[in-house]
Amino acid sequence: MKTKILAVILLIAILICGCSNKHSAEGSQQFYYLQNTTDYSLGSTIISPEYRHVEGTLADQLEVYLNGPTSSDLVSPFPDGTKLISIQFGNNKAEILLSQEFSQLGGIELSLACASLAKTCFTLTQATELEIRAEKSLLDGTECITLTPTSLLLTDNSIDK
Repeated sequence: MKTKILAVILLIAILICGCSNKHSAEGSQQFYYLQNTTDYSLGSTIISPEYRHVEGTLADQLEVYLNGPTSSDLVSPFPDGTKLISIQFGNNKAEILLSQEFSQLGGIELSLACASLAKTCFTLTQATELEIRAEKSLLDGTECITLTPTSLLLTDNSIDK
């Protein structure tokens, strides 16, 4: 009986340790990327954090972020060559200008990339508003996309005629 109880306790301990986030560490930044899966069934997570320790300014951290994840379980939502042109932060608002490559995205791909970038920026800056632009380009027909922590997905305002 004691052996069975000990086995159950050991199993519970292993499950608890296995379910904890092994990668979160004090002083690490959360960079949000897409899961490397095509199975988006009910209950699946599409956007997940990768914990990394990056020194430097906010611009330095975002440049590392845009280079993509280190985990093979995650993929970057950004087109190859997407670079940070500038970032401004003040009054709880972050304004990001990305290179023209970012404007290649549209529809759900743009929405997921913006949500990933926004979640990353909100954790790095404590901003309550993020404005995203692409250099010399429109994003799905608009000059900029504004997101808040409670509104991360874009709304389709097009009307079928």
